[in-house]
Amino acid sequence: MAKKSKQAVIFQVKTSLATESEALPDFDTSDPNKYYGYFENEHHEQFVFTYDYETRKGNIWLSKNGWLHPTQVNNGKAQKANLGHSEKAWLKACWNVIVAEELRRKRSKKLREPNAFQDKPAPRTLPPHEELVARMGNLYDALIQIDTAPDCSKTEFAYGWTRFIEYIARLEAKYKDRLATENDNSP
Repeated sequence: MAKKSKQAVIFQVKTSLATESEALPDFDTSDPNKYYGYFENEHHEQFVFTYDYETRKGNIWLSKNGWLHPTQVNNGKAQKANLGHSEKAWLKACWNVIVAEELRRKRSKKLREPNAFQDKPAPRTLPPHEELVARMGNLYDALIQIDTAPDCSKTEFAYGWTRFIEYIARLEAKYKDRLATENDNSP
């Protein structure tokens, strides 16, 4: 049984670059459909990156630009923002997480689609019986050459495998017929 997790603040940031009259954005990180990243460079400039998975839009806030004027981020690049090397590396790391999460969400959505796990036997064509016997005979000859042949004759080996393969083919056909009957009877 999974344990319930409680939400608690584990990281809180204060800014010293805002003026007293400047209103600051409030980032509520509890929304699971949003990604948040924080960075502070060597000059104590602060950066907050957000990405909304539903709208597929990203923004970056720079303390040096004033907290209420976000810059749009497209494909991991901040538009109209002069970022240094460390800020670009941080933003790229954030973007890599977003790309991976979007891929995970896409796969998860596909798995939740109806009929995602519908049992369908793989289409298989079985070669004629004579060809199966010949192939198994060739396999037996190859095993003889490398001194790993089973303790039986070539005929027993070839016919044993072909009977097994043909048995599996009959089971698959029976299973396919059963699925077709069940699908015909379903509302």
